[in-house]
Amino acid sequence: MDDADHFVWVYTACGLVRIARTELDAWVDDPSRSVAATLFDVSDGVRIQSNLSAVQSVSKASDGRIWYVGFDGVSVIDPQHFPFNKLPPPVQIEQVTADRKTYDAAQGLRLPALVRDLAIDYVALSFVAPEQVKFRYKLEGYDNEWQDAGNRRQAIYTNLPPRAYRFRLMASNNSGVWNEEGALLDFSIAPALLPDDLVPLWLLVVLFLCVALGRLSTSCPATRARSSTGRWKRE
Repeated sequence: MDDADHFVWVYTACGLVRIARTELDAWVDDPSRSVAATLFDVSDGVRIQSNLSAVQSVSKASDGRIWYVGFDGVSVIDPQHFPFNKLPPPVQIEQVTADRKTYDAAQGLRLPALVRDLAIDYVALSFVAPEQVKFRYKLEGYDNEWQDAGNRRQAIYTNLPPRAYRFRLMASNNSGVWNEEGALLDFSIAPALLPDDLVPLWLLVVLFLCVALGRLSTSCPATRARSSTGRWKRE
């Protein structure tokens, strides 16, 4: 059902979904794109109905209110006065865990080489329906697209190659208003080099080879001279 502001309202088993008509039109033109929608559930005063087939009729009144008639009574929605949260939630990247070792989310963080499991924890502050806060993140240098994390508050990566990265984070409130500025974290993973305690061993090996080659080069002319002398005497 469309309202006067060109939003489509759909009653589902998990709550009331509001979708902008422009979002649906864009999806028709490109079915591969995601559709941005806002969900209103029991925390917003919407009655949840598990049996969708029980909805008998939907109608829009002359004052713009939308009426849903179901098996358990009548529900009414006033889109013009529906609570709308205009404040985007502030976001923060809390910590980074690399192979079970925790690091503060400080700019320029340098992680050791050969990191296998990496987790980035983040939060968003919203006093209105915090359970409906949604997240998106993107690891520049690895992800090609933004990742929709839903309400999950952790990003997980495995076997990242050694290089510099930038982790970007956005969040939306219960009304679908996004904090597009978000937060970011620059960090890097070191390349796999030889441990410092093995460097002296390699130096000893190189020195040994140099000495051995030096002795071999000095002994070869003497050997050839003795061989030539023996042949001259026999002649």
